[in-house]
Amino acid sequence: MNLVDGTTTMKKFLSSNKISFSAGRVLDYFNVVYFIGDDSKFNKNIQVLFDFIHTDFTRNIALLDNEIDSEEYYIEFSSKYQSYSFDEENNHFVISSNSDNKYGKPYRVIISALSI
Repeated sequence: MNLVDGTTTMKKFLSSNKISFSAGRVLDYFNVVYFIGDDSKFNKNIQVLFDFIHTDFTRNIALLDNEIDSEEYYIEFSSKYQSYSFDEENNHFVISSNSDNKYGKPYRVIISALSI
């Protein structure tokens, strides 16, 4: 997926949840479920940054939680390196990657709004 598609996907998810992104960034609490392979590593409410301003940089989504070890888990994402999708039926934003990563197996991050 290219960066334009990633931005469009982020905007669809946020719009669906009535979250304004007109300022170019969204920083809010979301429920995040992190899977490596089929194993759920954590499920918690944390701050997530959706960044539309600096789309030329590597990161345009970041998980902001001091308890998540950034050496153990990927916490910054870009549609240049991961796939973004919006599961409209379940209202989930999904970040996924194949097995070509430090885990040696696919991972996915499922982001859900806390309330609409």
